[in-house]
Amino acid sequence: MITLIRDLFNTRTFGDRIQDMFSDRKQLTRFLLITLGIRLLFFISDGHNSDFDFFEHWADRINQSGFTNIYSIRVDRFECDYPPLYLYVIALFGKLFLTMGWDIHTQVFDTFLKAFTLVTELCFLRYFYQRTQNKVFTWMMLISPVTILNAYGWGQIDIIYSILLFVTTYAILQRRLILAACALGLSLALKTQTLLFMPLIGLLFLLSGNSIREKLIALALLVLVFPIPNLPFILYAPDAMDSINPHITAAGRYNFIAVNAFNIYWALWADFSLKLKLQFPPNDVLVFGMISRKLLAYGIFSVIYAYTLIQLYLHHKNIRSVFSILSFFCFSYFMFLPEMHERYLFPFFIFSAFLCSMDAREFKWFIIIAALHCANLLWGWGEQKFVKQQWIFEATRLIALASFIVWLAYARVTIRRLQTKTE
Repeated sequence: MITLIRDLFNTRTFGDRIQDMFSDRKQLTRFLLITLGIRLLFFISDGHNSDFDFFEHWADRINQSGFTNIYSIRVDRFECDYPPLYLYVIALFGKLFLTMGWDIHTQVFDTFLKAFTLVTELCFLRYFYQRTQNKVFTWMMLISPVTILNAYGWGQIDIIYSILLFVTTYAILQRRLILAACALGLSLALKTQTLLFMPLIGLLFLLSGNSIREKLIALALLVLVFPIPNLPFILYAPDAMDSINPHITAAGRYNFIAVNAFNIYWALWADFSLKLKLQFPPNDVLVFGMISRKLLAYGIFSVIYAYTLIQLYLHHKNIRSVFSILSFFCFSYFMFLPEMHERYLFPFFIFSAFLCSMDAREFKWFIIIAALHCANLLWGWGEQKFVKQQWIFEATRLIALASFIVWLAYARVTIRRLQTKTE
């Protein structure tokens, strides 16, 4: 085991080790069973209780009040703020539980949702592996501790929209714009965070080598695919904008600079006295009496976003550079955007995993950032239990500071990669 770990950190043997494992059927079968078993082991956890409470209440309300009325129910904190696509999954399982006479407000319902995520992940990995034979990427995705903790510990669906974003990007680079349009439309209908990537994806789309006709067809398909999950709400909801509003109201919803996200703002401004009140460092406090935290954050991020777009324009023909830029972008928005939640770094780990398959030097960054992020997820999962332990709270600020230092190093590495002539 020690030899394996040492070799994995050796850029010259990293890929060879994984290739050997995939060539040995017994070793591969054992690896697949272990990674699947770890995922299933987390099925017995009750997940992130507050999030599953929302899913359960949404299923209940869909059964009681009708599918298209879910957004208009505003009687307590369980207001629906998801785009509509995942609601179809929740409604399906809610209907099953209603038909069978089972209680929705149980861990059994949560397990069904986790199972849906597992099937989606495995189907994607099998499909992508069959098409590309990319052993390193498949291995990285299966062993990713962030995926296991986020999707099967917390029970979140970040992996699903990250897969859709990855497919969109990869398909554009392969000039398969029809597939890209379908994946992007579904991602927009699933998660609001997709909006962050739209300028980047749009630039790759415009710069792709496809004909104008192909681009127009793909654009028309995107315009068609995105509204389909929204159509029942547009036609029958109390307000035709009900399912669109989550996209519009997402930014500015919370007056917090960081919401349990271990980024630079948490390191600087996290406050134990606020945490005792279940609050987070606010957005509107002035920095040096000159500019609000929120405006400062947007200013810093705007510079990084502009740099990202410029680099994407310069390197759009090189797939390795594109995925290096996207990995850097994910790490950067997590580090500098205001209102950042702990889970929003997740897409980094699918772009970085694919980058590992082209550049073994990425592996150590994947592992380091995954370790830091897992600490963040564990804190977010159990922070209310430890809210009165100040030494644990202060330790989170140190982890956030470490994350920022790692970001500085990763930014330096990314800039060097882009300055180096690649194929």
